[in-house]
Amino acid sequence: MSGATLSVCTRCRPAGWTGPDEDRPGAVLANELEAALEAGKLAHDIEFRRVRCMSQCLRPCVISLGDDTRYTYLFGDLAPDAHAQDVLQTVALWLTTPEGYMTRQERPESMRTGILGRLPPLESSHELVVSRRQFAAGANPSVDRANKSGDVS
Repeated sequence: MSGATLSVCTRCRPAGWTGPDEDRPGAVLANELEAALEAGKLAHDIEFRRVRCMSQCLRPCVISLGDDTRYTYLFGDLAPDAHAQDVLQTVALWLTTPEGYMTRQERPESMRTGILGRLPPLESSHELVVSRRQFAAGANPSVDRANKSGDVS
C-alpha cells in the first residue's frame, strides 16, 4: 500500500438530524466512495478508512487526504449525492502531483469552496514552507541562537 489514505467522517450530519447513524450523510458518502473504489473507479492505490468523528460538525460532510510524503487536505461541505465524483477526481489529482500539492484552480468546484485545511508534509521544502526552526527543550528565549557563544543579546 502506498500510504495514501482517504478518510471519511461517518458521523457527519446536518444540524437537527434525527435519523439512524447508518443513514447519516457522512455514512452515505462513505458508502458511495467505498463502492466506487471497489468498482475500480480510481486508477491508483489508496487506503480507505471510515472515521467515527473528524470534529468538523459545522461543515458536514468531511473527508481528508493524507500521506507522509504528500500535502494533507481536509474538505467539508460535501453532499453524498452531489460530490462523490468530485472527491474521486481530487484524490486522483492529489496522487499524481508532486507532494500532492493542488492549486485551487485544479480542484473541482466543490473542493475549492469546501477546503478546510492544507498542511505540507513535515519534510517538505515546498515554496509554501517559508521558515523552519528547531527549538531544544527548555530553550531560553532570550538567548540569540545566531550568537553561538550563548551570550544574551
